[in-house]
Amino acid sequence: MNFRQEMLSSFPLRRTEHVDYTKMPEEEVIPSFLRRLSCDDVMPTSGKIVVLSVDLLVKNAFNALVTNDIRSAPLWSTAEMKFVGMLTITDFVNVLRHYYNSRTGDIKDIENQTIATWRRITGIENKPIIRIKGSESLTQAAKILIQQGVHRLPVQDDSGNAVVFVMTKRRLLQYLQEKLFSKFVESKNVNMPSFFTKTIQELQVGTFEDIAVINEDTKVIDALNLFVSRKVSALPVLDDKGSVIDVFQKFDVFALAKNQTYHDLDIPIKSLDKSYSRDTTGTCTFDETLETVITKFVSNKFHRLVVVDKNYAPAGMISLSDVLKFLVVQPLVKMENSSVSRTIPEDSEGAVGGTEAEEVEVDVDLSTGVAHMKIGDGNKPDSFEETPETETPPDDE
Repeated sequence: MNFRQEMLSSFPLRRTEHVDYTKMPEEEVIPSFLRRLSCDDVMPTSGKIVVLSVDLLVKNAFNALVTNDIRSAPLWSTAEMKFVGMLTITDFVNVLRHYYNSRTGDIKDIENQTIATWRRITGIENKPIIRIKGSESLTQAAKILIQQGVHRLPVQDDSGNAVVFVMTKRRLLQYLQEKLFSKFVESKNVNMPSFFTKTIQELQVGTFEDIAVINEDTKVIDALNLFVSRKVSALPVLDDKGSVIDVFQKFDVFALAKNQTYHDLDIPIKSLDKSYSRDTTGTCTFDETLETVITKFVSNKFHRLVVVDKNYAPAGMISLSDVLKFLVVQPLVKMENSSVSRTIPEDSEGAVGGTEAEEVEVDVDLSTGVAHMKIGDGNKPDSFEETPETETPPDDE
């Protein structure tokens, strides 16, 4: 029995009756479809996960993320013999901002400070953990991802002793595309909802005012502050005419870790080495339909789209959160007769304290502080990261 079969055997399978989705309101089709499925239904058949020791120096930990082309990694405490959290891009941003603004600290402390020390200083080690069990429904996973503003949701087995994979917004949307949206044309018991053929302007999916933007001469520290204050993971870069010429993403900041050039955050963003960057942001226009936008997200593994006008000036932003909120959470809330905030905090994944502690033995290489855990027996790894599932690229975002 392989890993996937072994894990599935511990989940109560849901044998549901045939459903004729043509008989229900179109806005309830997607939530109803997901409600009948559990998180374990989207578990990858194989993959690997990079685990970092909390005894690693901060600079080496983030360098490990860059080297392994990932946006986050679970943290392992040898002293406690358990997982104690997650390390993410946002944590790196917060580390840099902390030392830049600190009167007592020096950014050079990154050279000799461990993750464990950083966790104690910031109090993150006591941060509440957001997680879900594999037997819980995909609608519940969607609600947590959107309403809690997280990009990555650890999925545990029912015993709570192990994290079997990490749910992401992109993984969820991709599953919907493959298992439901692609059936709209060929299936007789489900019709394509009319809103799929409406434009994003008609549906108002996304943010279309007060978009945070920068230019090539914006200082790195100012961009980092915008990431945090505006709760975004990407900033359109404009030229002198106000047209979009690039997008500065959180992942771009990892160049500072790779090259160890984080001592001067007053340099302009155009000075950063973007060879480590991945294109996770595309563009669209107001007159494109929701169906087209979803296809762009899934086919190109985008995390967000910049809405541009005829002059290529930024007119809005659409994130995975916006799409999933419209498709799943808003109609689900109406079905459950509850309410949800209109504002989506796109970027709250900063953790250094993310996954539930697990009683699983991990063999961490003491010389590097890095371990690789493999699941499944497939030859083609299915990354746990929202990043190189390509993710790219995480947010996501």
